[in-house]
Amino acid sequence: MSDITKFYLRYFLTMGLGFAIGMTVMNYFTGDAFSLFKFLLYAIFFGGFMTIMYVPGYVTTLKKLGITEFSKENVGVRQQRSIVSAMRKDELMTQIQASPDLKRMKVEEGDDEVRLISKFSADGWGEEVKIRIRLLQDGLNSFDIVSRPRSRVAMFDGGRNLKHVIQIETLIKQFS
Repeated sequence: MSDITKFYLRYFLTMGLGFAIGMTVMNYFTGDAFSLFKFLLYAIFFGGFMTIMYVPGYVTTLKKLGITEFSKENVGVRQQRSIVSAMRKDELMTQIQASPDLKRMKVEEGDDEVRLISKFSADGWGEEVKIRIRLLQDGLNSFDIVSRPRSRVAMFDGGRNLKHVIQIETLIKQFS
């Protein structure tokens, strides 16, 4: 089974079963008896509807970001990359402040780390991007970029974390 098929299935089950369980609990409190038929109906129709509405748009977003081969790594919510460049931390900070998308995020600087944090919005629950900078030999630096949702239970992100990693990777590669 391909990774994108697994994503479709995971989304279908998460949405469908979540809705069906929620409706079953509500029915219990309103005095309705448990009905397996209603439970399966809720799960199949809501899960199917949400999958049809969300996943094709998500696939389109990934394709716009340049993803042609879908894998577990690029359909997940936690994205990471490592890049080696001669760029320094202060130059990276300048590039981030000049980027229209990234400059809106809250920036926290540490000795060997930069954190970008986005707020809750209509687009998502917020993301956190950590860029760990390690000094290598010959004046090069290693940039380890990790982007993930701020919510620990997020299972789907609409490609936002992958977009952040690609944007930062592009900023660093442009410098080299």
